Amino acid sequence: HMDCSLMDFHSILSLLKKHSLFTGLFHVYTSGLDDFVSPLEVLMEALFDAVDADLANELSRDCLGGTKAELYGYKALLYLQYCFEGKSFPKGDPLQDGDRLQTLRPELFDLLLQKAYSNQRGHRGSSYPPRGIRSLSYPYMRALAMVDAKLLFGCISNVFDDQDARFLPSTELLADSWQVEIGTDTSFDVERIDNHSNDDKTFLPSKQSIVGCLSSIIMKDSLIDPSSQIGSRKLMTLLSIKSKHAYLDFLATVLAKGVVRTPRYIGEVFVRLTNKKGSSEGEILTLLHALPRGSFELDEILFTVERVEMMRAALFLHQEAVRANLSSEITARKAQHHLDKCVDCFLMDRDAQFRLGVFDFIRKTSSTGDVSGVLRDVILKRLAELIDLDPNQAALLVAEVISYDIGTILYRLKGLKSGSIEFKLLQAVISSNSNDDSVLQLKSNLTKEHHHSYLELLIKFRPDQVYQYLQT
Repeated sequence: HMDCSLMDFHSILSLLKKHSLFTGLFHVYTSGLDDFVSPLEVLMEALFDAVDADLANELSRDCLGGTKAELYGYKALLYLQYCFEGKSFPKGDPLQDGDRLQTLRPELFDLLLQKAYSNQRGHRGSSYPPRGIRSLSYPYMRALAMVDAKLLFGCISNVFDDQDARFLPSTELLADSWQVEIGTDTSFDVERIDNHSNDDKTFLPSKQSIVGCLSSIIMKDSLIDPSSQIGSRKLMTLLSIKSKHAYLDFLATVLAKGVVRTPRYIGEVFVRLTNKKGSSEGEILTLLHALPRGSFELDEILFTVERVEMMRAALFLHQEAVRANLSSEITARKAQHHLDKCVDCFLMDRDAQFRLGVFDFIRKTSSTGDVSGVLRDVILKRLAELIDLDPNQAALLVAEVISYDIGTILYRLKGLKSGSIEFKLLQAVISSNSNDDSVLQLKSNLTKEHHHSYLELLIKFRPDQVYQYLQT
């Protein structure tokens, strides 16, 4: 609550640093000096030391919790959250200069994305050459990810979503991690991205380079490189798994919004989504619709979603496969396989109303000349199941889509489920009130033998309707 303009900054800052009063340090630096980076650097120095101590002592089985590392880390994350939202820390009031946010966020990201540790300000206690976590790439981002990767990525995601945030365009592509697009220059690596001259201090690094930095930390190094000999292998593995899960969740969100390109390890994103507690099939479908078709291995993702019986996601992928496999007789056999699987996806769905959608799907698909012949074979193969689902709609399919003689079809159905399948189709055709020409033609093709067979089946399955049938 003190007026920082009346302070002796040198004395008060020395006092606050000496006693690790970081909240006061943030207030004095930001309010009195309009400096948002220096106090974060001071706190990060304390965090580096605390993380190194925790890793060396292995104080927790699955996190750094309950120690100075957690205390300093969450304070840094809360400070970043406030700053990214344009709030003063710790009060949470809006920044007095509304335009300051546009330069503030780039300044903070410049520190977070610093690849190598540099003690240019001569912070007390820092050693050279750097040791511990300071010796690893992107030490600032890495240390915060070790404390709470989910919260860190949440802060970054909020900046990505801010319509007022200005990002440099993603003109380069990471050569070792990200899906290569045709005609794209891949001669740049993660170190060179966004290092070109830019005089406008309101621009943030491109979203692609920020995600690329996180990828190099989490996916390439597994948070802590085992060769660095920092902490035990067990603790490093636990920390790496937690941060990887948080990163894959974050990546799924930004990919679905189309703000970054697809990485080659996209399969791991889908594995995470299908295994994550509380995740929905809708999330996977949203991501699938957002991704370019060539950015993922269809069979790999199909295996992932079918393993957990996410049939609507599988349906989308099988439909994509049908469209991709109609160019020759060889691939047409693959198309038939995937059409068969499409029918499977409908019939195996838990929603009864969705299952009925298989009939509209078949009708729409049959209107595509390239697939009509393949589709007829699939319908004949699955006809018994379709009749079981809805005999009337199945009868319409037989009339409209299948060009086979009704006698041939009834012969194929004879005896299935003790004759109940044949009975359901005959009843649907004979009792139909449809004026559709194809249905009328189908009905007129029934012979006396077919009517006799129907009567026998009627006696077996619906004896109460025999008298009414004989009357009509």
